[in-house]
Parts: sequence; structure tokens; C-alpha cells
Amino acid sequence: MNQLISIDGIFIRQDQDQFYSLNDLHKAAIVAGKANESQRPSEFLKSKSAQSFVQSVSDAINVASVKTYKGGVFQGTYAHELIAIRYAAWIEPSFEVKVYQVFRNSVTSKSPSVVDNINAGISILESSAKLLNLSNSSKLQAYQQLQKLAGLPNLLPSYAVDAPSDSVDGSSRTSYSLTHLLKKYNVPINITMAYALLKELGVVVRNQRRSTKKDVMKEFWSITPYGLMYGKNLTSPNNPRETQPHFYDSRFKELLKLMQNTKAA
Repeated sequence: MNQLISIDGIFIRQDQDQFYSLNDLHKAAIVAGKANESQRPSEFLKSKSAQSFVQSVSDAINVASVKTYKGGVFQGTYAHELIAIRYAAWIEPSFEVKVYQVFRNSVTSKSPSVVDNINAGISILESSAKLLNLSNSSKLQAYQQLQKLAGLPNLLPSYAVDAPSDSVDGSSRTSYSLTHLLKKYNVPINITMAYALLKELGVVVRNQRRSTKKDVMKEFWSITPYGLMYGKNLTSPNNPRETQPHFYDSRFKELLKLMQNTKAA
């Protein structure tokens, strides 16, 4: 099972075969002032001595000792422990010593169950964020919880920008629940009709999740990719498996016109 480790505050990922992320090691070396941008894993693997060493390790373990993932949780270059240490030595001798010590100490540093939970949490978070179009602030909050569970230093930002998908100014926009905005602008329709109009516009969609009760499905609203111009999906405070749509105050009058045109049609 994987052991959760960090070097100079950088979480060093491991894949399912316990290969170490060389990209994370590079980041850790830069943070420690031991490496520069040019000492990327790709440059290390170009050298003949590294290629010869990689082949020797591959022959010894009877599988490829270096792997590259494109996209997903494990994006980047991963390598067997021996190659990871060799890469650290290529970067800087004192960094090699640090990596070796951390690798050795990691054997008993964390419970495997905690590591498995964190890896599962990352996978679930990435898939649910795409499926439910979660806002940046909701994703950041989830990553902060995983960071806390991992016992890692607080390296994540405390603030994420939530803005319309077509916004270019990089500033967050104030958002509210649909109920609040209908009352604020004295819109004479109830919440049920409002959501029905938004659904017809393609701004929201009705999703389902399985309840804890057998054979019972719970429904909830989510903002669609198109609807992200007008609002964002927060994690519901009542159930983390549901979203709670919020709409940008600055775009609500524009959205109201679309709703009125749909109602008139």
C-alpha cells in the first residue's frame, strides 16, 4: 500500500504500484533551493547513464520502472524508488540524502488506511467536480479538507475566484440562492416555476442520487456548463452529495429577461 509522504511541504504522490512522482520531487527540490526549472524529469531521463540505470532496474523487477500518465490524478512521470533516489542525486547530492531519509522514514509514518482514503478522496473529488460542475470555491474547500486529513502544511490558497464562465477580469462575483434573488428583485413567480424556466433554458438540470434508504432516489438541482455564465454550484450544506445552485447577482437581470421571454413563449 502507498505511504503518504511530503518533502519540504510538497506532497510526493505515488501510483498504484508505489512508484514515486518525479515531477513532485522536482517541485520539492525547487522549494528547497536545490534545483532549477531545467532539471525536470524529462531532462534527467535523456541522459545515457539514466537510461542505462532505468533499464537495469526494469530488468531486475521484470516490469517498466518508469511510467508516464497523461491527465487524471496521477498526471506526470512516475518511477521506481531506486530511480527516484537516482533522480534526486542527479539534482543535488544533499537532496538525495533528504529523499532517501524521507523514503525510509515513511514506512511507519502514516497508516495505510489514511493514505487509501486520501487517494480515494482525490479521485472522487475530481470526478464529482466534473460531473456536477462544482465551483472553484467548493473544490478548494474539498482539497483543504484532504490536506488537513493528510497532515500536510497549509499550502493551498484560502480564497478561490468564483465568476461567470465567460468572465475575463479575474474577480469573484457575489452570488445568492434563487429564492433570495427572486425576493430581492420582486419577481412574481414561485421557486418551482423559476427552476422549471431555467431548466427549459438549459441553465439547470435535475440530478438524482441514491438515498441511504433502499430503492429511494433523491433529486436536486445543478447548474449546467452553459448555466455557469449565470451561476455556480456549491456543495449543499444539507448533503455533500448534492449541489446547491447559486446565481450571480450581476447577471441575474440578464437571466430574468431570458426567463421572461421563455415564459411568454
